[in-house]
Amino acid sequence: MPVSAGDTYPYSFHSAENHDGGDIFVLKDSTSDAPVIVFIKPNWGDETEYFYTWNGYDRENAICISLPNAEILNAKSFGNHINILWKSSGELFASQLNDSLDLRNTLKIELVIGPYADINSEWIGELSGGRKLLLLNSSLVLIGETSFEVIDNDVRAAAINAESTAKSNSERIFEFAYLKSYETTSVLYIYDSFSTKIEVERLEKNDKMFLKSIDGEIAVISEYLSESLIQLIDVEERVVTPMWAGAKGALLEIVKTRDGIDAVFLAARGKGYALYIEPLDGSPAEGRLATGESTPGGGIILQLPYELMDPIGLFVDSGVIFLLFRNGIASADFEGEILSVDFIQFGQSFNSIPRLVFGDNTLVLSSTDFSQILIRSDNEYWYIYRFLQKTGDYLFPSIAIIIILILIQMYRHQKRILRTILEMPTAGVVFVVDKSGHLKKTNGPGKDILGINESIPMGRQFHFYCSRSRTQPLMEIIEKGMRLKESFNQKLNIIHNGESKEWFCTIIVLMNITGNFRGLVFTGIDITEELERKRLSNWAQLAHDMQTNLSTIRLNAEKLEVEPGGNDHKRRKKIIHQVNLLIHRVRDIVTVGRSDRLDKEVVLAGEICIEARNEFDDEMFPNVEFIININNFQVECDKQKIIRAIRNAVENGIGALQEKQGSITISCSKDTRNAYFSIKDSGVGLDSESRKKMLVPYYSTSRSRGGTGIGTMIMQHVAELHGGDIIINSEPGKGTEIIFKIPNRI
Repeated sequence: MPVSAGDTYPYSFHSAENHDGGDIFVLKDSTSDAPVIVFIKPNWGDETEYFYTWNGYDRENAICISLPNAEILNAKSFGNHINILWKSSGELFASQLNDSLDLRNTLKIELVIGPYADINSEWIGELSGGRKLLLLNSSLVLIGETSFEVIDNDVRAAAINAESTAKSNSERIFEFAYLKSYETTSVLYIYDSFSTKIEVERLEKNDKMFLKSIDGEIAVISEYLSESLIQLIDVEERVVTPMWAGAKGALLEIVKTRDGIDAVFLAARGKGYALYIEPLDGSPAEGRLATGESTPGGGIILQLPYELMDPIGLFVDSGVIFLLFRNGIASADFEGEILSVDFIQFGQSFNSIPRLVFGDNTLVLSSTDFSQILIRSDNEYWYIYRFLQKTGDYLFPSIAIIIILILIQMYRHQKRILRTILEMPTAGVVFVVDKSGHLKKTNGPGKDILGINESIPMGRQFHFYCSRSRTQPLMEIIEKGMRLKESFNQKLNIIHNGESKEWFCTIIVLMNITGNFRGLVFTGIDITEELERKRLSNWAQLAHDMQTNLSTIRLNAEKLEVEPGGNDHKRRKKIIHQVNLLIHRVRDIVTVGRSDRLDKEVVLAGEICIEARNEFDDEMFPNVEFIININNFQVECDKQKIIRAIRNAVENGIGALQEKQGSITISCSKDTRNAYFSIKDSGVGLDSESRKKMLVPYYSTSRSRGGTGIGTMIMQHVAELHGGDIIINSEPGKGTEIIFKIPNRI
């Protein structure tokens, strides 16, 4: 499995939901851990604003209200509500929208603005007492519950002092700061808790200037082309600490950390981009530099993957730094560790820099055009993937060399095994055939059966040596192995020296060191004498059993209507039972003695299942529920022989129920190569030892109930005649499934 960039970091993000044409806000719900989502979507056709809300990040059971004849100019969330600035019929209004979609504290903003003038607005923040600070065009407006006040005009930027809301009303502290433009300079003012305006610093005027308030200090950011000048101003001491950062304002944040105040920015470096974390207050961090490089000022440089391109913005939320690109997103902590890198195609989805909110492993990116929700998940084995990535340049070639050496050794070992098999006197007949079908090697018995001598060379196509009828079965099994390219076992009847011999044959597939097919090995062992001994023993056992059946019938027949007592009904049942056993045994003997010739025809698999089922009378087997599960398709086979094999499997299943209530399920299915007939019972099942012996000729698990093992031998014989196999699935107490696997090319 290839290692992707995201796998080598502790976390990864994936897209959960997209919301086109609208803006998402995340509000805190005091009654639940789940957040409240508010989605504001304008309808440009009828100048109506629509507000949707739902609980949690999944959009379910959403509630919607509309604000007709209105246009939302700016909105920003604060805790459990949203401050919105909106316009209706040429008039401006400021309102609060809560999580129940109720508009509250609506105040008309009576400022002189032309009907066609562009309105640029920004909610700066909230102050104590529910007051709100709004930058409207270049006017800084303080909005209360029932009135508003214009603090100043020609304002370029403003920032709230977050600590002011935590102080008592009697303590003097600056509430907000703003930057006012004059002809040649910009002046920084603060506005304290006693409504006093104080000039703090005069600065060089610039077209793009931003304010950040951190820990009672103010950072003024002036953007110049591709870099920015940061001036950290101590309000009390009036001390200015300057620093240059190689990034624009959108890729720059000023953050208070446990070590002091840091400038965090994204800048081009080499072929890609790097994250810089630089201390602004002259206090270099201790214990950092997990994976990055150090800077002369005691900061950190984290090189990002070169594949990340076209940065959109840098954000800090919940102690995590987020870096948004057009083709992905990365995150890092302030200790110098990259936490995630994920390649997600944002493309041109965001026409403006989105807002970012992170919490509960959920990341929300929202803008007026497009909003997206991402879910963060843990990469459990990221450190292993990181190790593989870092060591792969030399580790994988080393492993590859070791594997090649092992495969070469295995190849040599395989050649030694083949040579040993060919020289073994008990190996029977051995053929080694290459991938093109040429006979490469054989042993003495193999040469004898094929008639190879000094005048007939080796290395020709195998069918060249199979011109005589006795070798046709050998040619067929070799062709089957070449076609399937799979190892398998099969029994063959071979005529040799005028006698019919039964062979147990094995096809072993040979693979080269790259796993490609390079030929096969055929072994054939004559098992005629061993089977003959077993047959004589089992025929004797069968004759003894049949003699017992006949004796039981005779004894019960002699007593019919002779002895008083009225037991004739029981004796008749015994006679019928013994007659049925004899019928089954005679039928098996007849089946074994029939010709091995297949009368193949194209039939429906469903018909075979139904006809096999209909051979069993429900009255004779009241404890058995027969279930048919048909997937009807065409199959080429000897229909009668397949039905006989299925019948024997069903009889085995009935025996496994041991006269208890149960079921027999007969079903059929197919794949691209084979047809499958399955007989599944709910009986006692087989242990592993019995499952292994089940296909041994004449083996039976039901000797006490009249079983001889011939039925199982018939099943296996029918499957082999069709070039197929039998699959047995069974566990004690869970029943047994017998599957006939029959090659089918239809």
